[in-house]
Amino acid sequence: GIVQRNADSIGLNADEGTSDIEIDHLEVADNGYAGIVVRTYPRCFNKYNRDTWMLRNVHLHDNYVHDVGGEAFYVGTSHFDQGDKEVDPFDYANSCPGEMASQAELRHIKIHHNIIENIGLDGIQLGGGVEGVEVYNNVIRFYAQKQSYGHVGGLQINPGTTGKFYNNWIESDAYDENGTAVQYVGGIGGPTDIYNNVIIGSPTAILTLGRMGGADTPLNIINNTIVNSGSPYFFFCHSGDFIIEHTVKNNIFAGYENIGDNYWADWSKIFSGSAQNCPINGQIYEPSNAPDAFKFASNSYAENGVDLDFVDLAQNDFHLTANSSAVGAGENFLSLTPTDYDGNDRTIPVDNGAFVFRPSSINAIPAFLLLLTQNPE
Repeated sequence: GIVQRNADSIGLNADEGTSDIEIDHLEVADNGYAGIVVRTYPRCFNKYNRDTWMLRNVHLHDNYVHDVGGEAFYVGTSHFDQGDKEVDPFDYANSCPGEMASQAELRHIKIHHNIIENIGLDGIQLGGGVEGVEVYNNVIRFYAQKQSYGHVGGLQINPGTTGKFYNNWIESDAYDENGTAVQYVGGIGGPTDIYNNVIIGSPTAILTLGRMGGADTPLNIINNTIVNSGSPYFFFCHSGDFIIEHTVKNNIFAGYENIGDNYWADWSKIFSGSAQNCPINGQIYEPSNAPDAFKFASNSYAENGVDLDFVDLAQNDFHLTANSSAVGAGENFLSLTPTDYDGNDRTIPVDNGAFVFRPSSINAIPAFLLLLTQNPE
């Protein structure tokens, strides 16, 4: 492997039309800004804009990115939804002030089996991924350490992106007051499936913003285990004037003070004027219904995580014991989630959460611990 350390800015920067690239088995650490960046902003004279260029066939896997000041992985650009914008202001060599262009699409992107730790901003940020996106089997721990508003995502699914996001372990620091484990902004071209993820400690588990999308871009949040440690909320909001169907089923929410809406600063995260555009399991939830009405059907809830009868809550072992109320409590989504976080087959009746109950699971070691024992350090 190759080790990169101590860059003032970016450890590995794939820019200026770089595409069809595989990056794997690197250790990237101690950088002033980002770890691994694969993105190209439009340049002057119609170069690298949405009409002339596309980022495709990006494969990022088995990397160890840690202790960087910005994002661990920054893939694609961030403003796919905003149409024409002034071209990259950093293109000093070919300055063309006032020239406008739309940011490029990404197609066929895989990000998996990476370990990410101690990150200043977002863990994985991905924008403009309109086709063939899969982000899976990553360990993202202790992100958003700078607590910088707007840059606090463990997994940041930026505008334009749809795809599959599954089997990720997303864990925040104990002091995290502003982080969002998964933030979904809205995409085009198909559904977004978020399943079999383990989320620990984030003040906001999942935040949906809905800046792009419509009837053909439903959001499915299925069979995740969400265990929080403070006063977390599970937010939905939808700021667009179009409808995105949300399916939120077979999840576990444990160790919370409130589930659903937050009236912090007199701002309601499910906007009164847009609630009808954000149906959840076929029902519209108004802020006035909070908090109990936000306990959506076909999920398992426990204000105290002990009540879910995990194998070892204190050691973050969220496998289920035979006594857990999550066993057999779910609906049939086997076509989407035929296996669990560990790769075990799901059967009917379906268990809630990322892990299926198996008698042998009492002695199992969580998969993320096995990954961490393989760290280069």
